[in-house]
Amino acid sequence: MSPEERLNLLSKGALIFDGSKQADMLCGVLSAMTKEEMRQAMDKLAAAQDGGNACAQAVWDTLWTQWGRVDPLGCIEYFAAHPHSKSRSDARFMMQGWLEMDPDAALAWAKEPKDNRLDAAAAAMAITWNSSGDPKRLEAQLLSMADDSPVKKECLLDYFDLASLDKSSPTAADIHENLPASLKEAAWPVTLQRLTYTDPQAAKTWLEQHAGDPGQDYGNIGDLVMELARQDVGGTAKWAAGLPAAQGDHAHPAEYAISIWISEDREAAQAWIATLPPDTPWERKVEE
Repeated sequence: MSPEERLNLLSKGALIFDGSKQADMLCGVLSAMTKEEMRQAMDKLAAAQDGGNACAQAVWDTLWTQWGRVDPLGCIEYFAAHPHSKSRSDARFMMQGWLEMDPDAALAWAKEPKDNRLDAAAAAMAITWNSSGDPKRLEAQLLSMADDSPVKKECLLDYFDLASLDKSSPTAADIHENLPASLKEAAWPVTLQRLTYTDPQAAKTWLEQHAGDPGQDYGNIGDLVMELARQDVGGTAKWAAGLPAAQGDHAHPAEYAISIWISEDREAAQAWIATLPPDTPWERKVEE
């Protein structure tokens, strides 16, 4: 099949509404495409999606994997030009393809400094692959990274995955506790995030114990607050108000909790807000 025939078939397949049928038709076509075809393939799929017919996730995953096989640096350039419309998963599929074809070059690139989220996600994929599924090997590589490396946090997501597979079935809190002291700060947000989606009550307890630790990051606290508020919105707001001040420019957990409370019972929420000390730093933000 010629490049023109493949691209024409891709254009037709992108209009198929049924996702599984679309994937059956397109994944094989995409896997045969060359370096010269990848950008056109991307544009055709994007045009179909922008026109209202979403592409199956398997189609996108195959596209990024193939682009990584035939032109990883070109794909990285494409990510750099479209940083907000692409996901960390897209970058990792690209890296998967690169590792299949040239693992030495992929790993060498991954070890270079990274300054954006997509490059960091792709680099973490390669570094984790290089650990051969051994959390101790990955831990050693984490210890060699600079504290401010964006790749370190991405690799910690993989580290928690690997460590959780141990026969002792450790929780995220256990994994954090057993980390070397120098990694605990970077692992703080990863630990809370993982506990939030596995056991919100355990996340609440862990946060009470560690909210004052270095590395505190309330960036994803909204998910936990929302889950706890489903059970007791007023109690969650009062609990959140007792947590330490936010580090950096993140909102305080109480801001999220009280906003939910106001939306459900404005009178009760405002009556409680009126009892707060006048110098409460986030009270005015909530009422605004």
